[in-house]
Amino acid sequence: ALCKADAASKRGGKAPASSKAAAAAAAESVDKVTNGVGDLLISDRNCTGVLCSHPMSRDVRIESLSVTFHGHDLIVDSMLELNLRRQLGMLKG
Repeated sequence: ALCKADAASKRGGKAPASSKAAAAAAAESVDKVTNGVGDLLISDRNCTGVLCSHPMSRDVRIESLSVTFHGHDLIVDSMLELNLRRQLGMLKG
C-alpha cells in the first residue's frame, strides 16, 4: 500500500503538509488578509457609467451615469456629454 505522500508524488502533486504547518500557513494568510483590509480606502461615494465616446475623439460621452453619495442617489441613469471648445457650467438648484 502506498502512503498519501507517495501517491501524491506519483500523480505529480505535492505531498500533503503536516497539520501544524498547514495551520500555521492558514493563520499567516488570514493575518495578511486582515492587515490588508485596514489599508483599503472605503468611500461613501459611488459613480458608475459606460464610456461611449470613440477612443480617438476629444469629446467625452458617458451613458448610464449614476452617482451615489452616502446612500443617496444624486444622479441616476443619465447621460453626460462633454464637447471640445464648449463652455461648461454647473447650476445648483
